[in-house]
Amino acid sequence: MLLVLALLVVLAAVTWPALEPSLASVELRKSAERIRVEWNQARVDALSTGRTVLFRYEPDANRYSLEYQPEPAFLPGSTGGGDDSARTAAEAQTREAVLPERISFAQGEISDGAMDAAALPGAMAGGEWSEPIVFYPDGSASNARLTLENERGQSIEVTLRGLTGVVSVSEVRSETEAAL
Repeated sequence: MLLVLALLVVLAAVTWPALEPSLASVELRKSAERIRVEWNQARVDALSTGRTVLFRYEPDANRYSLEYQPEPAFLPGSTGGGDDSARTAAEAQTREAVLPERISFAQGEISDGAMDAAALPGAMAGGEWSEPIVFYPDGSASNARLTLENERGQSIEVTLRGLTGVVSVSEVRSETEAAL
């Protein structure tokens, strides 16, 4: 009985290094899927509540936030205004979350619809946070591409098509594949 237990321990010690890269890529894939779900939910929330939703992340870290703006009619090209422009930053609802510790936002590209954050009532100050990915009440959003990376140098891209709200997740790439 003790011999069987000893053999199992040795077998586990020998196979663990071979399994570790697979586990790291699975964790990276799950993190990308989590961002995909967050973006889809942000779009649905913007459509259903009539409020603009901002997604920001902390570059080279694992934190991100979703901020629900108090202004219900903030669409691309509008100036806000009216009585709602007097609302305070406290009225914006922000939810912060983190990815697993070994996953970070490596880089991002945001265009078409990424607006000046200062124009949004209650928007978070820049600082360590990225420019916002904006989800509008009409269902449109910023075009965005984020790259997540793990400590093994593997990466994965999450892409948002702003006009349709379609989010796609690439395959996991190794450090050498990403350099090509």
